[in-house]
Amino acid sequence: MLTHSQQVAVNAAKFLVKVAVTAIVLWIVMVLFLSLPARGQELPKAPVAKVKVGIVEKVELFTLAGSAAADYGSTEGMLGRGWKELNPAFGPHPSHARLWGVGAAITSAQGGVLHYTEQSRHAWVRWLGRAGWLYVTEEHVRFTIHNRGLGRPRGRVQ
Repeated sequence: MLTHSQQVAVNAAKFLVKVAVTAIVLWIVMVLFLSLPARGQELPKAPVAKVKVGIVEKVELFTLAGSAAADYGSTEGMLGRGWKELNPAFGPHPSHARLWGVGAAITSAQGGVLHYTEQSRHAWVRWLGRAGWLYVTEEHVRFTIHNRGLGRPRGRVQ
């Protein structure tokens, strides 16, 4: 003889099994129903995207990636000498993986914005993107020079 709480648990388990079996059967029926009309038809060819990447955009992307890599490399050396990172996106003492991973994500997002602004038909949007690229690249170069010039920190590092 089962106690009341055991009987409730058994009934709940039976109900969950019924729900799971019903969901699986409905999923199989839905997959079969949706795949039947597509069996005899030939799929159309997918359109090929024609994206022109000009020489200006290539130069911008390579200088952005190069200056960002130099910045992250000099930051890594600075952290190894006992300094701390001031950018809140990385945290005060980021690991190498976090520094390069978050840095790569930020740089990829910047490159994506640059690409979309360069593909615009409006000249003012393209020049606005180029101004943003110039600012970001200058920041990376300036921080690289700053980080290379730093020696050991004075006093206690927290």
